[in-house]
Amino acid sequence: MMQFSKKTFFHFLITFVICGCLYQDVPEPPFISDEQWQLIKVFVLENNYPESVDLDNFVQYLYEEWPYEDKIRDFILTFPIQDTTPRTLVLSDVLTQIGKTLRVSYHDPRTGSVYPAYIDSIDIRTDSVIIIPSLDLSYCNLKNLPAQIKKIRVRNLNIRDNHSTLETLPDEMMQLSEPPFYWDTLLIEYDIRIVEKMDSVSDTLKSWLRSHSAISY
Repeated sequence: MMQFSKKTFFHFLITFVICGCLYQDVPEPPFISDEQWQLIKVFVLENNYPESVDLDNFVQYLYEEWPYEDKIRDFILTFPIQDTTPRTLVLSDVLTQIGKTLRVSYHDPRTGSVYPAYIDSIDIRTDSVIIIPSLDLSYCNLKNLPAQIKKIRVRNLNIRDNHSTLETLPDEMMQLSEPPFYWDTLLIEYDIRIVEKMDSVSDTLKSWLRSHSAISY
């Protein structure tokens, strides 16, 4: 069996303690970079929030599963709890630069409560297309989507839980599945039974929605 002298053991112990202290003293880098915060600020200002607003209100962190539930794995964009005054939702190329999901209604991560948004119009600002992993417009009291929705390229679009206000959907939605392609799939979450009964929605669009439906009820 290999023998260690007291001197060798002492040196090993000191080295172990020093390395441990150095490791503990190295802080983890911030999860969101300064550049990302600047892009988030642009998004916030474009949506007519004051410059003084706390940007943390527009970010929701996603955490790993137990037993690492304190470790952040990602983040999404969201909005603070809103009043009932209708507002315009502005979507622009800055969302492509940020590259994260946008969920407009506020979901309290502590309680699971949902606080609806009140979006009466959507202003889409791009000379090409806006690329975003997921756009969640559920619980937004939407009446319709603009024809410019064709300029969004998204993997998942959620317009569920607007059934009490939704009046129609444009045929231009079908261009979501046309080139240029950035995702392998396109899934639409919507209230199928409600939309199927709408005379204002074309049969062609209804068929297209069924072919891309993420849910069936």
